[in-house]
Parts: sequence; C-alpha cells; structure tokens
Amino acid sequence: MKTIDLTPELERKKGATIQRTTLYMKLPYIAFYHHNMGIAFLRLIKKNTKVKLEKSGRVKWYHTIDGDLRHAIIYARKIYGIKLPIKGWEKMKVRHYNISEAEDMVLAILKLT
Repeated sequence: MKTIDLTPELERKKGATIQRTTLYMKLPYIAFYHHNMGIAFLRLIKKNTKVKLEKSGRVKWYHTIDGDLRHAIIYARKIYGIKLPIKGWEKMKVRHYNISEAEDMVLAILKLT
C-alpha cells in the first residue's frame, strides 16, 4: 500500500488538523473510504484533469453504504448505472487536512503520482 502526504500541496485553513484517509484509485475513478459511511466514488473527466461536477457546481459523488470495495462497486453499478471496474484498484493511505476539498485532494494526488 502506498502512502502519500498531501499536506505540503494543500492550503492549511484555520483550525485544520491532519487526517488520514484510505483511497482506491483506478483512473478515471477514485474511491474514498470512511469507516462510518462506507465508500464513495467520484469520476475524473477531461483526460483525468478535472473532477466531474453536478449542474450546481458541487462534486458528483456516487455513495455506497458498504465498506468492502467489491460490494461497494456492485452496489454503485446497480444503483447509479455507472461502469466501475472490479479489478486493478490501487489502495493508498493519504495524509491531508480534515477540511480539505475532495477536488483539491484529487488534483494534488494526480500531480504527485
């Protein structure tokens, strides 16, 4: 498992603390794991340089309630109709600030890898 430190790349806002998150990456998809909420996917567009947004300008998330990646993929395929790959996901631990935006984190990860 790869470990990435994003704290030098991200802006530290007032009151921010350091947090660690588990990510799974298989471009153009990135999955964020949270122990209480399950796995949420987001998709990259335009040659993996931008995060897909909703019409309102927010990041388009595909939420699941499962903590296992394989079951989360099956659930997201069934509910959202997206074509997530089953194999080839790279697992990594990411160190970042707790109030960092997901879009900024993803772009920093892409720059470092």
